[in-house]
Amino acid sequence: MTETQKGASTPSTADNGHGISFKEIRSLLDYTIRHGFDRDCIFIKSLGKQLEEETAAKERPSIETVCLYAKLCLLTTPITGRSLRSTSQLEDYLANIARMAVVFLFIAIANESLNAAYTDVTNSGILFGLHRYLLNPIAPFIWGALGSCVFLLKRLSDLAAAGAFDRYKLQGWKTRIVLGAILGGIMQFIYDPSSFVGSGLNLDANAVAFITGVGVRVVYGAIEKTIALLAETLNLKSLSRQHEGSPVVSWLNEQLAKTDSDKEEEKRRLLMELLDEANQPKSNA
Repeated sequence: MTETQKGASTPSTADNGHGISFKEIRSLLDYTIRHGFDRDCIFIKSLGKQLEEETAAKERPSIETVCLYAKLCLLTTPITGRSLRSTSQLEDYLANIARMAVVFLFIAIANESLNAAYTDVTNSGILFGLHRYLLNPIAPFIWGALGSCVFLLKRLSDLAAAGAFDRYKLQGWKTRIVLGAILGGIMQFIYDPSSFVGSGLNLDANAVAFITGVGVRVVYGAIEKTIALLAETLNLKSLSRQHEGSPVVSWLNEQLAKTDSDKEEEKRRLLMELLDEANQPKSNA
């Protein structure tokens, strides 16, 4: 973890109980001035005056200053002082994702190079054995993870360009890469890559895996539709309905619940006999 990241994760002495610092407030105030959001200078005057009085006299913003800052955030949303500060430190937060992308890209290119060399030279050495029995089977997983890394880098860069990148919202990126790798690897077993050729896209298993990593949400939705189609094909819905209680059984259960075990013993016994008869499996003979 870099020094910048350590500073971002540990509240400074200038932070108050809400984690709001003078630097964060001033960043949003400067952004508001540059973009002309506060035309009547309501926040510029009030919040600017509060900052001038408190910056030198206090270590932490007062509640009044924090309230003014919160109202200003509503005016500039989704841009906040924290997002502006986080955007200035974007490279530190993207470093791990970029490193993983480079590693996955290197493995993918190395495997493709070995694949080309394997077709030209007949070799049964350790390197080619590693390529054939290890790298080739896991190649779709690598391409899927690479696709997820590309998606994250593009998405976070777009947020940073708009000044809306928030370091506290950078959660779950590792899970996103793992999902891209898993879905990218199993897509070749669920769908035939050759089925994509007719649509004008000449995609092999690795290309499908990469696209899957980029569009995890879309692909997951397609898998859910496939599951629904499979359930319909196997007639699972009708089977589940067969296990549900019939209207007669439901009515008998309701009537049994209403009976008094002390005063209506005979009625209760009759209802229980009817329930036993209704719940007995019917033979097809």
